[in-house]
Amino acid sequence: MTLCAVWIRHTPAGDQELVFATDSCLSAGERWEAGVKLFELPRRDCFICFAGETNRAYPMILNLIQTINTSPALKNPQTDLLDILNHTKSLFTDLAQAIDLSELSRPNYDDARSEAKFIFGGWRWQTSEFSVWRLSYDIKQEVFTAQPYLLDDSQPVCFIGDLESDDLILELYEEVGIKDIKLDMQPLKLLINKIRDTSLPSSGIRGAPQIGKVYRSGNCKIFGVLWQSSNGKPHYQGRPIVGIQNLVHQYFDPDTCELINNLPDKKPDIVKFLHNDEISFVNLCYNELDNLKVDLNEFQRGKLHEILRQVAYEQFLTAVKIIEQTEAQP
Repeated sequence: MTLCAVWIRHTPAGDQELVFATDSCLSAGERWEAGVKLFELPRRDCFICFAGETNRAYPMILNLIQTINTSPALKNPQTDLLDILNHTKSLFTDLAQAIDLSELSRPNYDDARSEAKFIFGGWRWQTSEFSVWRLSYDIKQEVFTAQPYLLDDSQPVCFIGDLESDDLILELYEEVGIKDIKLDMQPLKLLINKIRDTSLPSSGIRGAPQIGKVYRSGNCKIFGVLWQSSNGKPHYQGRPIVGIQNLVHQYFDPDTCELINNLPDKKPDIVKFLHNDEISFVNLCYNELDNLKVDLNEFQRGKLHEILRQVAYEQFLTAVKIIEQTEAQP
């Protein structure tokens, strides 16, 4: 049971981002609500996600990651995303044809080969546009095919999963209107509503949302989310963050579908800990009243957050040295 959504987000600043979002429920004879369903690839300009049988999709995606990782040509960001798509179709077809179901009671091999569907997409610098394809196994042609999605007014979101795409699109139209659709994070809100709705027949749409963005710079990023509400625990790719795991991730508030502000509203007094270029950058992030600027982009916010983390660590080391010196005194 799955629901995946991909769309072009129009930011308040007038920029565009390609957003991937999915639930975290895996099913393969059992159900896990903390499974990875959104995958980064060894090149930074694209994502792939899946719906359907986990035991079909996982071997295909892992093989794709490995082949890209070991091929300089495929890994090279100058290689057209269309070439990656064609390689993916060929690879998935070969893997599907190699499935040995002789030990299982399957009346039709083609049905088994078509048990997983995928959305692949990212930024094509050659054409300066986001491109998205829906990959599925064509039983008649006995190959994996790719259906392009324009992500325009007629196809504002690419969906795969257990709910009808047309019904989901109608729900979006009710939310944002039909003419000149410029989506923000409404599809994420729709996904979260479906995950929370326990009355749905497709009750397997479960687990914390997984959210990723591809930018026009040709870079991508996966975000965390507080779950199951704004008062919940941080989750990343479906699982809760525990122990000493990396906490650099930015998190979405599932109630507002907005990124949580994890930066100080007032400019902190940290000049003595910074280099000159860092001082200039921090000053650029705050206005003349020392208030945090509201129009910072995600790269700027991430860099500022990393600088503040480093400052906090240096402050910790300084405090430790003071304690050690005090304890060493007779």
